[in-house]
Amino acid sequence: MGLLVYQGLLQTELEQLKITDVNLAGGSVYIKGTPKTNSRELQQKPKQIMLFHEYLSQVRPELLKDNEREALLIGSHQNAITAEDINKQVTWSFKGLYAPRRVTCRTIRQSAITNLLRSEHELRIVQVFAGHKYPSATEKYKQAQL
Repeated sequence: MGLLVYQGLLQTELEQLKITDVNLAGGSVYIKGTPKTNSRELQQKPKQIMLFHEYLSQVRPELLKDNEREALLIGSHQNAITAEDINKQVTWSFKGLYAPRRVTCRTIRQSAITNLLRSEHELRIVQVFAGHKYPSATEKYKQAQL
């Protein structure tokens, strides 16, 4: 959830994260580029670093048992979590909390980007944060009512 809220990641970006993309010492996470987004390195919040440390050192090894996977996010059946799984979990977790709005990975990302723009951050900084290839993609969020 923290990667959705604080870094505004897409569910497909979450699905593609590898263990090596998380830099606990530097407090950052590397997001690979896609055909629609640029690659970027985003800073983590201090509480995220502690959660990642606990997940990587205790929770993840327990989930994997004897198997080894490069994927960062592992489900209960020792498989990498898919973008669809992530979105289902988010939708289920927030069901009814913000009625009549429906919370999804996309709406969380949209809110994160919109909030940055409303906080007077420069367009270029928000563009890099979001991974948008073009400033026009970021500018659309200025009028968003999210």
